[in-house]
Amino acid sequence: MAAATAETQDGNPPGHITGTIPQHLPRYTTIATFPPGAFLENLAVRGDGSILASDMLSGSIWYINPHADDGDTQATVELVHKFELEDPPTEEPSTGNTVEEDGEESHGSYASTPAAEAIVESPTHPDVFYLFSGVHGKKGTWWVYELDMRSFVPSSNRPKTTTTDDLSHQVKVRRLAPVPSVTWLNGGTAIPHPSQPLILMAESYQGSLYSYNVKTRNVDLWLQHTLLEKMTTRPPWPGVNGVKYHHDRMDGWVYFTNSDRAILGRVRVNHQGDAPTAARDGKSGQVVIESLVSGCCGDDLCLDGDGNVYVATNPMNSVLKFPQLAAPSAVPGGGRQNAQPERQVILGLLLLHSRPQFSAGEASSSPPKPDSGFEVDQDTTGPTAVAFGTTASDKKDLYVVTNGGIINPLDGIVREARVLRVHL
Repeated sequence: MAAATAETQDGNPPGHITGTIPQHLPRYTTIATFPPGAFLENLAVRGDGSILASDMLSGSIWYINPHADDGDTQATVELVHKFELEDPPTEEPSTGNTVEEDGEESHGSYASTPAAEAIVESPTHPDVFYLFSGVHGKKGTWWVYELDMRSFVPSSNRPKTTTTDDLSHQVKVRRLAPVPSVTWLNGGTAIPHPSQPLILMAESYQGSLYSYNVKTRNVDLWLQHTLLEKMTTRPPWPGVNGVKYHHDRMDGWVYFTNSDRAILGRVRVNHQGDAPTAARDGKSGQVVIESLVSGCCGDDLCLDGDGNVYVATNPMNSVLKFPQLAAPSAVPGGGRQNAQPERQVILGLLLLHSRPQFSAGEASSSPPKPDSGFEVDQDTTGPTAVAFGTTASDKKDLYVVTNGGIINPLDGIVREARVLRVHL
């Protein structure tokens, strides 16, 4: 493998992020494309292998079947829901259980209409999903929603006699709970618990984690910590962004990315008591967050059963793999701010036929150029989220959604957004 790094002289984000390049990058196929300007933000893979993907800017949720019988996966793309602004902003008096944020408009925003963000499957009811929607930068507009797919039948599979009045095949959407004090709910994950299962929600402006209790429907501030917060005033750059719960056979952890701080970290989950909480140090009583990786401008992430962590880097136009970073014996000690474990690029580069061989030192001495053997793949720019397949045929494959490079356009061009299947 050779090391790839990138930097710019004009202060703009580099076109690619540091990582080692395998001699043979994994093959990928395009499952579906969306017009330039679509911002595919997140995805969830259902038990039957089909995919739900959110378009953040349009507030839309899309259905895609990567296992179409005739192979025409593009033809399966179907809109299942679109968020609309339903009510005037809600207000909530301060109770000490929320984060107060002054100057909410100073953070900037991506759109002035309701966004579609994370898609999180229920820890108690398969094929029921939780979503967050609101207007970026606007308190009182954010809600938790339930998307029930259990009765959904794709339009291609419905009887020709089905009428528009027949609701048996439709998606059922419910608005569950307001989150009045937040201005941007972004990533999400489910924490299973016997009596009080939670949905965690990343508040990217304030830099905090909120929880939605599946049983009680209560919304609470779950964790506030410096390493979740922004460190610059760049709008609308997120602090804590992607979050993912993972149990390593010893402990439960919430892994997270902080885009503004360019770190990948984790916090241990305490499952003792009435509901899952962030574990605290026995002596100081303080929540301990481990910063595992620095220099990683991550978006959403996922983990596999071997403890490998996969991170979509969005403006850095790559998907990175951190081998066994989440394995119990391989994770660095707590609080390591400058840890640099191995990272591999698995999506985002094209290897050229005339690629020369470099030592690691030679390869890291200058940015990658086409004549050095690889270049940024224009068909995979802006990867935002990753998730593994759920069927026997694709459970080892990684699905990726992209935004076509909206945040950091390659060569100044925003391209098609895509749903990709990476064959690992």
